[in-house]
Amino acid sequence: MGRKLWLDIAKGIGIISVVIGHAGIESLSRYLFWFHMPLFFLISGYLYKKTDKFVLRKTRSLLIPYISFFVLLSFLQYFIFGIPDFEIHFDYFLKGGKYLKGVYGVFWFITSLYVLTVLFHTFYSLSNKIVLFFVAIIFYFLSYFDSTYIKDSAVIWNINTILFTFIFYFLGHCYKLYEDKVNLLMKKVVIYTTILLIVFVTLNVYGRFEYSLDIKNQLYNHLFLDIVIPVMFILCVFWVSKKLEQVKVINRVVAKIGESSLTIMYLHILFLTVFKEYTHLNVWLAVLFTIILSYMSHQLFKASGLTSKTLLGIYERKIESKMEISP
Repeated sequence: MGRKLWLDIAKGIGIISVVIGHAGIESLSRYLFWFHMPLFFLISGYLYKKTDKFVLRKTRSLLIPYISFFVLLSFLQYFIFGIPDFEIHFDYFLKGGKYLKGVYGVFWFITSLYVLTVLFHTFYSLSNKIVLFFVAIIFYFLSYFDSTYIKDSAVIWNINTILFTFIFYFLGHCYKLYEDKVNLLMKKVVIYTTILLIVFVTLNVYGRFEYSLDIKNQLYNHLFLDIVIPVMFILCVFWVSKKLEQVKVINRVVAKIGESSLTIMYLHILFLTVFKEYTHLNVWLAVLFTIILSYMSHQLFKASGLTSKTLLGIYERKIESKMEISP
């Protein structure tokens, strides 16, 4: 199966949202947190495909780059910022999740996605969609117990986040199975969904509606809205992505960013920090140059067989199986 342009566009929108969310624009970042990580977990579920040697493939495509980017960023931190505490960082790296701060802060997503994907694959192989549905519901309710009683404790690799994210992964897989029906529904409800989101955001701006979402730190606030709001945003992102698919130039630019989303995820905090510490760039220019430099880095890594394997997790050159990973 070839790459779907609209899906790369959706990933592009998602990773741009991640970069902006970490750029220090507080008035905007809170709303991006409402959907950008659920978006990537849902896309990952959409891209799930049962294959031979599944765990080995996911280890190569997720954990090998996880280790390689840690080593790369540790060296870059030392040479750019003079931070020599490799042993401390290595200890945090092994624990992962909430232990990771600074340029490593986004690494939690990879280990969480890895465990989630392997767990979903295990259930998928041993059961059916009905069982998966009930597992997703049970996990979702358990995530609120986790958010209430365990959120202040750092769990290795942030694996407790899968209680919350499993349902988004499951919904992504269901979307793939019933795509035509969901697309038809999407066309009917997208206008109402957009209006509702505008209402939610407006009420939040004026202090009439309190809502926040932070998966890494297990900050879940509303049993109903924590599903509804992210899914509404994701429906809008997918709808916009399918529309942009028809817009020449823009579609290719955003899709290329989407193709590079994992590399951008790993590198963007480093670049944002460099621009903040050593330049007087406007924050929006810093975001733009961060995306450009991260994209260029991705292309550089992709050009070498060694770095494409160790940093990008690409082991097959026929059709990029990396499409099965998100971001």
